[in-house]
Amino acid sequence: MFVVSRRDEATAPRRNDRMQNLLLLVICFAAGVSLRRAGHIPERGHAALNAFILHLSLPALILLHLHLVPLTPAVVGAATISWALLALSAAFFFAVGRAARLAPQTIGALTLTGGLANTSFVGIPMIQAFYGDGGVALGLVIDQLGSYLTLATLGIAVGGALLWG
Repeated sequence: MFVVSRRDEATAPRRNDRMQNLLLLVICFAAGVSLRRAGHIPERGHAALNAFILHLSLPALILLHLHLVPLTPAVVGAATISWALLALSAAFFFAVGRAARLAPQTIGALTLTGGLANTSFVGIPMIQAFYGDGGVALGLVIDQLGSYLTLATLGIAVGGALLWG
């Protein structure tokens, strides 16, 4: 477990707390699905929630946690995981796609969907549930310096190249 300080180690959830946190995440997810199906949440209600999370909550979480992270080889290694995953995904789907005679657009789509992860919306709450606040800092490093930068650079480049030839 990545620990920024001994204080974080002391506040990490215990085994029973982890199960309760996971149960809470499942209950919240099920409540959202139920409310949407019952018509209590408007058709585009998710757009307001997404905007709130992306423009207010996530930047606040980053400012709260990221300045505590020391720049060590372990942290840099964690940030490169997403880059390596996309590279491995590209090699794998290129080989499989060529063998299966798939169109380049299909290979590119498989590479992007198989090689990139949603580490913010799902990942950060899961990390906090299992590892506490100390794990959130490393999760943000992986998310912002790994997943987001990979998507914003290589992901857009691959998508644009496949779209415009």
